[in-house]
Amino acid sequence: MVSQCAIPVFDGLFFEHHNNTLVMDLLFELATWHAFAKLRLHAESTVRALETSTTRLGTALRKFQSTICTEFVT
Repeated sequence: MVSQCAIPVFDGLFFEHHNNTLVMDLLFELATWHAFAKLRLHAESTVRALETSTTRLGTALRKFQSTICTEFVT
């Protein structure tokens, strides 16, 4: 099986003053949400975990938008 994780690719790409940790946290939340979302069969516990993951992802995206996006012209 081939690993398909983007986190090692981005690790260290940004300087810490550009919040490398924040980028790594966002990538982790995206990967976690994606793993739950692509499950073909959910139990009550996985639905709750997906809901929690969605909340954490939203928080991470808003933090990314307010912190990182203001530092770069894209």
